[in-house]
Amino acid sequence: MSSVSALQDKCQAAGISLQDTVLAVWGRVIHELTSSEQPAFGVYHTGRSAAFEGGDALDGPGVNVLPMRLPAVEGVSVREVARLLQVEMGRRTKFEQTRLRDIVSWTLDEERKGPLFNA
Repeated sequence: MSSVSALQDKCQAAGISLQDTVLAVWGRVIHELTSSEQPAFGVYHTGRSAAFEGGDALDGPGVNVLPMRLPAVEGVSVREVARLLQVEMGRRTKFEQTRLRDIVSWTLDEERKGPLFNA
């Protein structure tokens, strides 16, 4: 447990969250395993951060998994990727209640072929 606390302290000192650091490292692993320039994977969201009508009366979990496509990670430090993710995670709040089929329809174009996630 002390190693987790030490990592949290380092993240806090760098001004980034532990979650964003773990996602940045995971993105690096996916990059190495898939050779993808922009690794993509699903990120779990509780769905409780977004303000939407009737949200306060919601019974049960509001869980969603949204795709996260990282910027090119080759040659970029984990700290810098974590900072970019921190900004992106804040921007994603309004999409926490979005259906995956809507996200797919927004991202499909003639240039992008293949799956939404590569991990």
